[in-house]
Amino acid sequence: MPSTFTIDGFEREHVWSAVRYGRPWNGWATPVVTRDVLESVISAAEGETLHFIDTTAVISGDKLRPDADGNYDLGQIGWCFVETDRWD
Repeated sequence: MPSTFTIDGFEREHVWSAVRYGRPWNGWATPVVTRDVLESVISAAEGETLHFIDTTAVISGDKLRPDADGNYDLGQIGWCFVETDRWD
């Protein structure tokens, strides 16, 4: 079941939908997202850059390849994500 997430410390208006979640990383959520959501997340993260080489996302120099369904596992970039549907 899809749910929403944000980046730790972001305001509540910065919320995106995850296709699913991977295993938590140090207690943080690991959202798997579509390309459109990936683009939106990176554009909201000040100082980060994003471009694509075919389907591989290059985020501030780090490569993130899509899975077989064309989705991106944000847990691989090591940011602190929080599932927002768990907020009170």
